[in-house]
Amino acid sequence: MIRRTIFGAMTLFVLIAAAGGALKGRLTPYFTAPPPGVAVCEVLENRGIRNIVFDIQYPKISGFSERTFEEKLNRLIALQAEAAAAGALEQAKQNEKWVFVLRVSDEVKNRRGILSLRVTDDLDNGGTGFPNTVYYNADISENRMLTLDDLFDSAEYRKAINGFIQSKTEQDEHFFPGAFKGVAGGTSFFIAHGQLCIAFAKYEIASGMTGEPVFEIPTLLIRKWLKAKYALLFW
Repeated sequence: MIRRTIFGAMTLFVLIAAAGGALKGRLTPYFTAPPPGVAVCEVLENRGIRNIVFDIQYPKISGFSERTFEEKLNRLIALQAEAAAAGALEQAKQNEKWVFVLRVSDEVKNRRGILSLRVTDDLDNGGTGFPNTVYYNADISENRMLTLDDLFDSAEYRKAINGFIQSKTEQDEHFFPGAFKGVAGGTSFFIAHGQLCIAFAKYEIASGMTGEPVFEIPTLLIRKWLKAKYALLFW
């Protein structure tokens, strides 16, 4: 009888712990399997003021070895959300007959070697959407932000990427002729699933039907110019 009671209590404890873990996973999904040293959680804000609704979610990073850099990165991300909220509130004040919804969303693209994050703010006023997307890329071991140039030993990589993207845009009538001028050191990019992805804003090089164009660059095209410390991140 005592054994059955003990076994039942242990079973109940396991079930409660499992349920608690599942709940925690739904609330903070990025903590389920974090890489060593770096974790990402969410900052959430949902509220309404007069004719505007704020639906805001953006990441907060912890675990970098340099606290100063970590605070700087988190502040950059928070400033994007704050600026979007301030701009949305101003528009709502000037157009009180309209109902506005500001959405800020995020996505972790990569956390191995380089932390790649997407943060998008988008104000919906019933018209055509014009999202503002910023990609944040940080070298985890060196505690520093990265530009596209930082991944390579030589600027020759640009020719390979330019040729690939140019060929893709020429095959799709939704891209504006001559709008793509080539990549530069400050071109938006992120890393996802072992691939380098070059990103453009909505309407930057194509019609609104394409959304925000993203080009996955075949690693074979760029591997010989990748810095040795980053080469293993790409498949």
